[in-house]
Amino acid sequence: HAQSVPRGGGLAIMLAWCAGMFVAVAAGWIRPGWLAGLLVPAGLLALTGWLDDHRPLSVRLRLAVQFLTAGIALAIYFQSVKPDVSGLLLPVFLFALMWHSNLFNFMDGSHGMAAGQAIFVALAYMLLSWRSGEPEVLLISALLAAACAGFLPWNFPSARIFMGDVASVPLGFMLAGLGIYAWTAGIFPLPVLILLLSVFLVDASLTLINRIRRGQEWYTAHTEHAYQRLISSGWSHQRTCLAYQSVNLLAVVPAAWLIIRYPEWSWTIAAGVLGLEALLWWMVYSKSFVTQEQ
Repeated sequence: HAQSVPRGGGLAIMLAWCAGMFVAVAAGWIRPGWLAGLLVPAGLLALTGWLDDHRPLSVRLRLAVQFLTAGIALAIYFQSVKPDVSGLLLPVFLFALMWHSNLFNFMDGSHGMAAGQAIFVALAYMLLSWRSGEPEVLLISALLAAACAGFLPWNFPSARIFMGDVASVPLGFMLAGLGIYAWTAGIFPLPVLILLLSVFLVDASLTLINRIRRGQEWYTAHTEHAYQRLISSGWSHQRTCLAYQSVNLLAVVPAAWLIIRYPEWSWTIAAGVLGLEALLWWMVYSKSFVTQEQ
């Protein structure tokens, strides 16, 4: 941005969602276990993010808090829900929670980008939970979507404030956590979960891999994500955000429907969409790189 844009506005998202969660538990609409398994870890991440937004914390401290919160959530999950999955998946779940928490933070750098993606994923969870008759995931997802929708007018089409770490990190954590729960509960298959998260997953992961391949300090701030390169090459923030959501609506949603309709083709369909997104990332990266070099 040519001018500084304040961050930390995501505190409103977290306060609204937490208030909704307490009301839902008090009314008996969701089980109290969700507070310990989801709200407490998300609250710890939000507190750490709030501090980091105002006085940057060390990478080690932030990773330690993320490891602790992910461990708390998974311990409660395996103890209370007792999912029918192998305990060998615990490290995978731990990595998934931490990585998605961070990549959501990485992608919170353009108008409406993070809030728009959170709304899309939460609405998808709502629809699939309604289809499967799972009211708790439906309600929690609805609260997330509503909280982000209330913030969106302040962040899109012109960003007067960004959500910052106080919301981007816990949002990434909650969307991944709800997704893992929904998959293991049979609400939707794993390929659908991967696709719903894929536009951020592909951009952040390929960018990180490319930075490591080039011997760069991958853990430092940079402007090499596809959305950043689109903006640096002349695209507006609004156009960039709409492009990402267009991929969601035109590729991810139809693919998710096809997977549910034809489960025997699930991984083939998912691989096709992920390959398309990877191709788009490469096209954006290559074009922007040439533009910057010139």
